[in-house]
Amino acid sequence: MARIITRSQALTDGFTDSELRRLCRDGTLTRLRRGAYAGAPDIENLTDTDRHLLVARATMARATAPDTVSSHASAALLHGITLWDVPLGTVHLTRNRRTGGRRGQLRTVHASPYDPDEVTEVEGLRVTTVARTIADLACSLPFEQAVCAADDAARRLGVLGTEVAAVLARRPTRNGHARALRVARFMNAGAESVGESRSRVLLHESGFVVEVQRVVHCANRSHRVDFFLPESNVVGEFDGRVKYGRLVPTGDTPADVLWREKLREDEIRDTGYEMARWTWGDLEFPESIIGRIRRAEARSARRP
Repeated sequence: MARIITRSQALTDGFTDSELRRLCRDGTLTRLRRGAYAGAPDIENLTDTDRHLLVARATMARATAPDTVSSHASAALLHGITLWDVPLGTVHLTRNRRTGGRRGQLRTVHASPYDPDEVTEVEGLRVTTVARTIADLACSLPFEQAVCAADDAARRLGVLGTEVAAVLARRPTRNGHARALRVARFMNAGAESVGESRSRVLLHESGFVVEVQRVVHCANRSHRVDFFLPESNVVGEFDGRVKYGRLVPTGDTPADVLWREKLREDEIRDTGYEMARWTWGDLEFPESIIGRIRRAEARSARRP
C-alpha cells in the first residue's frame, strides 16, 4: 500500500507549501485530498479499489468530528467485500445525525443515525459493521449491485440476511428501506462469485424458481451445481473464466479442467437433467440466457 504523506509531516520534514505544489505539478507527488499526498509512482498502478482505500484512509485521518465513520462503498472495501459496478471516485462517510449531509467532489458525508453496535474498527479506522454496511448499500444502490455485495458478504464474512433486516428495522422510514429489505431477504451465501449473484438476480426477475448450490446425485458420485430449476429439472451453470484460468489446480492444464467438466456434464445429463450454461459476456444479453433455459426446459419436457 502506498504511504500517505500529510502536509503537516512534509512541513515538519522541511518542505514548504510551494515545494509541495511544485512536486505535484512535476508528477513526483499526487494529491489525494486536501492536505494528503502520495508518491505518484506508488499509486500509478493501483487498482480502483486500492486507490479508493488509500483516499479513504487519508480522508478518515483528517476527520475531526468524533462521530465520523467510514460507510457505504468505503466501508465495504475496508471489510474486503467485493463490489460490482459501484462508482469508487467518492469516499463515503457517515455522521450520527439526521441532517447535514453533503456531497463533494472527493467525499460524500451521509447524515444517518447509527447505534454504537453498528460501528466497528478495521485497521484502526472506525467503520460501519458488515450488516450496517450492507443495509446502507441496499438502501442506496440498484438491486443487482446491492445483491452482489450482500452475497459476497454472506459467503465470505458470514453476515446473515436476518442481521441486515434487523438493522433496517431500526429505521423503517429510511429512504430505500423497502428495496433494501428485498436485498436482505434475497441475499444468499451460496453465490460464489459476482457472476453467480448477477445470474441469481436475472433468473429471479425472469420468474424462475431457483435453488443454488444444489447437490445432484448421479450414478457413481454427486455433483454440486450452480443453479437448479426444480419445476423443470434443468441445471444452470455460470462459467467464470477463472475456472479455466488462474484457478486451475496445480499440475493440471485448462484442457484437463475442460475434460473433467465434460464428463461431469455427461453424468448430470445421464441422470435425467438438462443443462444450460452461460458466461460473463452472456450476462450483458439476458434474453440469450433465458432462451437457453427455455430450450433446456423444452428438452426436459420431451424426455420420457
